[in-house]
Amino acid sequence: YRSLASGCADVLSNFSSLRDWKLAYNLKDESFSRSAYSFAMFSAESMMDAADYIRPHLEKSVWLAIKPIIVSGISMCIAGSSRPTSGSEHMISHTIDMKYPGRAMHGEQCGVASIITTYLQKGDWEELKHALVKIGAPTKASELNLSDEEFIDAVCNAHKIRKDRFTILGDKGVPRDVVEDVCIRTGVI
Repeated sequence: YRSLASGCADVLSNFSSLRDWKLAYNLKDESFSRSAYSFAMFSAESMMDAADYIRPHLEKSVWLAIKPIIVSGISMCIAGSSRPTSGSEHMISHTIDMKYPGRAMHGEQCGVASIITTYLQKGDWEELKHALVKIGAPTKASELNLSDEEFIDAVCNAHKIRKDRFTILGDKGVPRDVVEDVCIRTGVI
């Protein structure tokens, strides 16, 4: 079930990546596909709607999760890149992989990171966190086997991962004191 919950968390992180994509389109005139955006948003919204019904040892959970996961993949095919499903939250996850390998699953990391990035984007991070709790995915750095300092370090350095991908993290990153404050406010640390 852990793998399924991780996949669900990865799709829920689309909310964050789509906000990043819109931001890059508006501020940096990055190419944008309404179709790809719609598919990725449909995936995230479908997963949010299904969160109450995704449980361990329940075959129906797989059926509820697989459609949004597949449609999320289709959004990348339409866009010709991972942009609809990979933004600041994935940059944080990749930083964790590079600095602290093997601690948690990809989707778990993206789910926790998306709580932080959604807060920074002024999105509904509480609704997102609640959905992650419902599906049994991590919502704290400690559940990723990371110390508070390791998680803060990953967030502070994530902007360096993909210089070509503009996100809420900006070109220079988010100041450490802001990251720590957001992590505390959201309960991630």
